[in-house]
Amino acid sequence: MKKLTILLLLSIWTAGFSQTLSFRFGTPFRRNDLDVRWNAPSNAIPARVWVYRVLPNTFSPKVVDYLVSLGPFTDADRKPAKANGMLFVKPALLPNLFISFDLGQIRYQTADRPFANLAVHVPPKTELPELASRFFQTVGIKPSDIVAKSDGTPDLHFSEPSTEHYVHDTVITNVEYRATDFRRAVDGAPWVGAETGGDGQVQFGDYGVPRRIWLSWRNLKRHKRFSTVPPKTLIEWIRGGKAVQNMLPPDAEPIDWNSIKRLTITGAKLCYYAGGPFQPSEWLMPFVALWATVDTGHGNIGVEIDCPIIDESKP
Repeated sequence: MKKLTILLLLSIWTAGFSQTLSFRFGTPFRRNDLDVRWNAPSNAIPARVWVYRVLPNTFSPKVVDYLVSLGPFTDADRKPAKANGMLFVKPALLPNLFISFDLGQIRYQTADRPFANLAVHVPPKTELPELASRFFQTVGIKPSDIVAKSDGTPDLHFSEPSTEHYVHDTVITNVEYRATDFRRAVDGAPWVGAETGGDGQVQFGDYGVPRRIWLSWRNLKRHKRFSTVPPKTLIEWIRGGKAVQNMLPPDAEPIDWNSIKRLTITGAKLCYYAGGPFQPSEWLMPFVALWATVDTGHGNIGVEIDCPIIDESKP
């Protein structure tokens, strides 16, 4: 699946029960006579989806004890923190640990290694899936809550930044850590939007011990189930201005929606969103990311279109 980088801000409010999805970022457009053609698989979107209430994550004492042991931190390292949070800071400022129960966040990091000190027994990439699995178990993350590959296994992304040292006429490549990135899934659909409850990274350093943890993982409670709209309705909503243009190829010219010849939908993917990093929402709302081709009359451009997906009149 393409990596989704969705720049959305959703405005969600309640009156009795009414979650209204409106896109505040992305490029809005409207054209009632737009020639929109649906060429995506008919089973790309489930018939019914859930709206979720987003809740704090009360990390268990066992999880907190594990995180505190990484420092290791003592009571003397504990500092005043905002309500419903914990902060530990060493005298040298690093390592430090911040836990926010309200936002479901864990932020742990250590100091960068001095230039002359080489890493010791950083695990190879082949060991990262097992290390990640142990980490998930430790902090209470189920494998089914992680975006999966086509074979059903967690879709983990690995990286290994390195530096080169010239020592005694020899070039030594030093890998300080190897990282595992992952994204949360809700009913099999990706939760997009960093730092709102659905993403994480763990950097495994010397002997496979985490040297940095960056996790946002709030709890969820099912609120209400809705029917999704058919492609015909999505096309009407696109024409009527309910959708927004999002990702374009880096070298593409801006799209003039008043002059394009045709928009062809080639793929659709259910996604969830719960606000941006500075305005997290108490609701997790479904939407559909549409991959499309725009015929400008002098060439084709690939584009991502994001659109609401639920019919609020049909719970």
